[in-house]
Amino acid sequence: MDYIYLVRGGEITSKNDEQKHFVSCKQLIELYNVNPKECLCWHDAVEWIKGRKKELLQSLIYLVPQASGIYNINSCKTFAER
Repeated sequence: MDYIYLVRGGEITSKNDEQKHFVSCKQLIELYNVNPKECLCWHDAVEWIKGRKKELLQSLIYLVPQASGIYNINSCKTFAER
């Protein structure tokens, strides 16, 4: 499977209401409006990277929760650039 995105769910403090929210991997995929088949969730990455070059993981676009609540795929960086 060729992945394009590395998706890491987690807790974020919203800039809008200053409340903490947990955003799951599945929710992030929906918020960024990307194809789930092109996504590698963080909790699966350790197993996936075994036997592969580290550069492959570094090249994936890194999707994480945004405090702003704005999920624009064009503003995302690769895992290496994070």
